[in-house]
Amino acid sequence: MSALAAGPPDPDLERAYAACERLARTHYENFPVASFLLPKRMRPGIAAIYAFARCAD
Repeated sequence: MSALAAGPPDPDLERAYAACERLARTHYENFPVASFLLPKRMRPGIAAIYAFARCAD
């Protein structure tokens, strides 16, 4: 088990991932379709990358 997986979930991190997913789902039409094809455990990280790219663009 890795050190990251050993502790309890960080509520701030969970809220940040949720905000990224909301941004991606409500502002861009192709993200919900593409994210459906990803494994569930990968979706928060991909949403964060996607949200970062949209904000930086």
